[in-house]
Amino acid sequence: VGTTEEVESEGFDRRTLALPGRQDELVHRMAVANPRTVVVVNSGAPVLTPWRDEIGAVLLSWFGGQEYGNALADVLLGRTEPGGRLPTTWPVTEADPLPSPAPVDGVLEYTESIHLGHRAFERAGAEPAFPFGHGLSYTTFEYSDLRITPDTVSPGDTAQVTFQVRNTGDRSGDEVV
Repeated sequence: VGTTEEVESEGFDRRTLALPGRQDELVHRMAVANPRTVVVVNSGAPVLTPWRDEIGAVLLSWFGGQEYGNALADVLLGRTEPGGRLPTTWPVTEADPLPSPAPVDGVLEYTESIHLGHRAFERAGAEPAFPFGHGLSYTTFEYSDLRITPDTVSPGDTAQVTFQVRNTGDRSGDEVV
């Protein structure tokens, strides 16, 4: 499923985060037929996923290039790790704490301050569909030996955080901290 140049472009704002056409209906019907369905979302920005709890997995592929088909097959067949993590927060509904892309009298005011993306959800106490940094792996990782220097940190202070990351699974993979 995904968006097209008719609804998503760098040259205009989207009117909705819903997938165009009857794509949601298609996914709902596929989920009834097989709840282990993997839905590949081909979009350049967040879309609503009202079927996310009905299926086995969601794979965000963004907009692929010339080798998109081969790369997608490698991830779906487990030949390569889907090691990316979301650089954006995906809402459950359009009523979630999102800034409006609609200008008022030809002016679009940016009044959110730092409360954009995941910070808007945190401020509102809202649970996103998929949070900033979300992503799964074909393997597992263990974090250990956490050290923060200095021991006590106050707001505005600089601190150094170090730790070890170890792949504890049976296959190779990438972890994004």
